[in-house]
Amino acid sequence: MQNLRVKESTSRRALIVGGTSSLAVVPLSREDAEQFSEEAIHAHEVSGALRVNITILDKAGQTTKINQQAQPLTPAHWSGIVDATVSLARSHGSPWILLAGTIPLSTEESPLELAPLFDAAHLHGIHVGLDTSGAPLLDMARRGLPDVIKPNAPELAECVGQTSPQDTGRRHRCRNRSPPVGCGHCARVSGT
Repeated sequence: MQNLRVKESTSRRALIVGGTSSLAVVPLSREDAEQFSEEAIHAHEVSGALRVNITILDKAGQTTKINQQAQPLTPAHWSGIVDATVSLARSHGSPWILLAGTIPLSTEESPLELAPLFDAAHLHGIHVGLDTSGAPLLDMARRGLPDVIKPNAPELAECVGQTSPQDTGRRHRCRNRSPPVGCGHCARVSGT
């Protein structure tokens, strides 16, 4: 049996430990949804199977992670996920949505259009946090759509055009935003 270790689920569990209830909307195939019937996971049915990630532990205790590429989503599946997420956030009175983890490509091999999630949430007064990496992080942050982003040091360095995470704090000064930590390239960056 596989373990559900998607970022959404990990983030949800962290919130619960901190005393905040949450619900994860996760794209799952019918078979995976039956296997992962956890109450706080809303399975949005898609045709592809959940991706598989492997962690190899050597004798010295070092780990190597091998992550399968995220399964592409059809634009219709993505639209359904957006609708379900905003609807569930509204019905539960949630002030926040967190878009977290690897953002898959569309089945047309182009980036998914993430803006509709931010637009729909903001229309209903719901804030959106973003915890991802690469092109989706850069695109959404540069467009100023997330209310908060949570990059790690290499992601922050990439976001502000630095080659080294150590250079980011010394060389970069916010030009556009105020707290939490502002960045002219990255919208608002959380201090965690």
